[in-house]
Amino acid sequence: MTIELPPAQARALNGLLKSGDFSTPAQVLAAGLRLLEAKEADRAKAYAEVCQEVLEGVKQVRARRVTLFDDAAVARIKARGRKILENARR
Repeated sequence: MTIELPPAQARALNGLLKSGDFSTPAQVLAAGLRLLEAKEADRAKAYAEVCQEVLEGVKQVRARRVTLFDDAAVARIKARGRKILENARR
């Protein structure tokens, strides 16, 4: 397989080869692909987690287990956060 790289990427590849960390361009490519695969797996996992949270929220709304997010709710959240911070400082 032949791959043409833009000049900046070719320089980066050559730098990696000169560093001694990789012996061949194929090793560099394999390492890069492993990183991309890991990143994609992390992205897919995060997406699935967000979807699960959204579904849980929908279930709560359907079950009418919701609280209005108004000024009073904001005040309660801030008060709770301040109390947690105060206790953590002790």
